Amino acid sequence: MKIFTKLLVLVFIGCGVNALSAQNDWENELMFEQNKLRSRVPSYSYTNHADALEGNRENSRIKSLNGTWKLSMLGLLKIDRQNL
Repeated sequence: MKIFTKLLVLVFIGCGVNALSAQNDWENELMFEQNKLRSRVPSYSYTNHADALEGNRENSRIKSLNGTWKLSMLGLLKIDRQNL
């Protein structure tokens, strides 16, 4: 019976050491690019074959959304400026 008890204690200690030594994914330097999408090449559309071979993005049919936008709510949002 003593041998069984000692064996049981060793099993519990071994399980505890194993649980403490488990490493989180963010701490593991071997865990790399998990749940990451594959890279892709951005595509540009050109009006003709010569412009595409030149590769000048200024000639591509792309619309940049960078810049100043003029948005107006036209009275849809009433602001109580005194209680701001």
